Amino acid sequence: MGPFEEPGRLTERQDETLRRIKLNGGVAWRAYEMKESLHAVFGGDLSNDEVSELLDRWGSRASRSRIPSFVRLSKTIRSHKAASWFGWSLVSPTDEWRG
Repeated sequence: MGPFEEPGRLTERQDETLRRIKLNGGVAWRAYEMKESLHAVFGGDLSNDEVSELLDRWGSRASRSRIPSFVRLSKTIRSHKAASWFGWSLVSPTDEWRG
């Protein structure tokens, strides 16, 4: 588990590092906030409709973030979501999830 996986359970050193990142702002802090907000979408007991709405909001924010990995992820989420509306699958039946 990475150092910032569970913000409520940080060591003093990790907490200080996170405070410095926040004070400096910039890309590192925006990326941390984006990661945490996406984690929150899947971390609770939300209905499918609530998750869908939150993913739409997250995707809009991510696409404006100018952080390449989040822009790319928002496009991927959007394309998979659009495909599911039409009952299409973007993964062939022979593909397997890789961990």
